[in-house]
Amino acid sequence: MGVGIGQPVDQPIGNVDFKSLYAGYMHTCGITTEDITMCWGYDFSGQLGNGGSSEDSDVPVAVAGEIIFTQLSLGYSHTCGIDQAGSAYCWGSDSSGKLGNGGDIQSSQVPAAVSGNLSFKSLAAGQDHTCGITTENAAYCWGSNIYGQLGNNSEDINSQIPTLVLGGYTFTTISAGSKHTCGLTQIGTVYCWGSDQYGQLGDGIPIENAKTPVAVSGDIKFKKISAGEYHNCGISIEDKTFCWGYDQYGRLGNGDEIDNTLLPVMTVGGFLFVQLGTGDNHTCGLTDNGEIYCWGSDISGQLGNGGENLNSQVPVEIKNTVPIG
Repeated sequence: MGVGIGQPVDQPIGNVDFKSLYAGYMHTCGITTEDITMCWGYDFSGQLGNGGSSEDSDVPVAVAGEIIFTQLSLGYSHTCGIDQAGSAYCWGSDSSGKLGNGGDIQSSQVPAAVSGNLSFKSLAAGQDHTCGITTENAAYCWGSNIYGQLGNNSEDINSQIPTLVLGGYTFTTISAGSKHTCGLTQIGTVYCWGSDQYGQLGDGIPIENAKTPVAVSGDIKFKKISAGEYHNCGISIEDKTFCWGYDQYGRLGNGDEIDNTLLPVMTVGGFLFVQLGTGDNHTCGLTDNGEIYCWGSDISGQLGNGGENLNSQVPVEIKNTVPIG
């Protein structure tokens, strides 16, 4: 989730030219200009997908299988991707069935096909669950369902195969948080489901988990949505940024650090963000003129502003003091 699990960024690394990058909890993956998928970082559950012995790698290693992926999504301990035909594959930890292959395994060190013969156009990997939107605009989720994050109204605590999200909504975007999921419809309405421990469902009802999608309150029409660990942020069709959920460290960016907010609140500064990325404890936004602002926790320097690791309740501009390239 640091600047968003699964958020692509165009950038070369080392001697390999990448056309997209995706960040997970403690690992990173990218697709090269030659359509090779490579991963690096933490590999305790096989999330690098190189068929090795779950050893961490500080350099990019090729994902096994020679599958040409068009996009990826990275969770805490697993990775998923869509190939050119729309088939979904996942690898890494299979706790709670989040790989979606119908098996009963602890982990997979190579890409394993997701069950169901579904054709996907996007995926979203959370902590212990995964969701995707099919080419027919239906939403499916699999993995942990302890908090209702699969959206299928089931009492089962998990599912090892994709299950249909109920409600008949046509989602254009889906984003998975730690224990909740949010989807954006064609008309700009955001629906969320799963854990509401910190108000991350945004429906104004305190601490009531939802097993099916509930509409985010406020009559705000969104065009972008990003789910973090316990909070969400979105860009409205009027180019205003709203966040809701857990506000520890100021990750909502509204200038007031509170425990949580049950409804969307506007970030301060009036910045025109075109893209958002929500991490565990912080949020970042890219403006229409290429500037990046971040807010929330800075305990590890994730705000990038060259400060003294001080949290910020308002967006602060990152300081690019090192030349890129």
